[in-house]
Amino acid sequence: MSNKEHKSFIAYAFADNSEEGNPAGVVLLDQWPSIDHMQKIAADNNLPETAFILPRGSDHSEWDIRWFTPIKEIPLCGHATLASAAVLDQVFSYSPQSFKFYAQRDFLEVKLVDSRYRLDLPSDIPTKSTLSIKVIEALGLKDVSIFKGRDYYLLKLSDEIDIKNTQPNFNLLKKYTSNGIIISSKGDDVDFVSRFFAPSMGIDEDYVTGSAHCVLVPFWSKILRKKRMYARQVSSRGGNLECSLKGDRIQLIGNVYIESERVKNV
Repeated sequence: MSNKEHKSFIAYAFADNSEEGNPAGVVLLDQWPSIDHMQKIAADNNLPETAFILPRGSDHSEWDIRWFTPIKEIPLCGHATLASAAVLDQVFSYSPQSFKFYAQRDFLEVKLVDSRYRLDLPSDIPTKSTLSIKVIEALGLKDVSIFKGRDYYLLKLSDEIDIKNTQPNFNLLKKYTSNGIIISSKGDDVDFVSRFFAPSMGIDEDYVTGSAHCVLVPFWSKILRKKRMYARQVSSRGGNLECSLKGDRIQLIGNVYIESERVKNV
């Protein structure tokens, strides 16, 4: 297919400005380009993820969605989905009751709630697991409890200081892992805190990871015996999330700041 210009945006999910939250590219399409084209755009963007969205109908309420890091396509991304809904709402003034996003594997939904966005994702209950000692050493950790969700490992640490002080060797972590690793503990001022590392996916440390909370929310809900919780991802940029467990789904509430529009050849 020949290249066509499509509108592309940068939006910061779980943030009030461009200094916080997680940046995502959002590219609106009228037909799917090749995977190579989408991967090239994601690499050029050099953002944690770029979402490509294609309308399913004329009312702008249903969209197909795919997500790419700078080096590969991934099966689920929460923050770029939240960013996509915010672009459709704030830039194009589309106002359906909700934005429904259909990925190759999962269904996601975003609603505007009191000027913020509520993202609905599948819950992913982790189970007790093990990891190679090489991975634990690459993370610079010793005493951890290890769990495994559908996509990511979850390592429970003793407190927030341990989370903040963790300094992974990303070269070794990339060598010994093929997916993402979450570290988490109870928080000092929120219910729980976390960080997320995925060098094998092209992201040494993600800033605010919606998909990681698919694992974190049911995990901490069981421990804390709470259905509604407040969380913070304590990355260099940081981001706050209001979390809820609703049966086999989780909900995350946050703001989105939209910075710019660019034209992309797709």
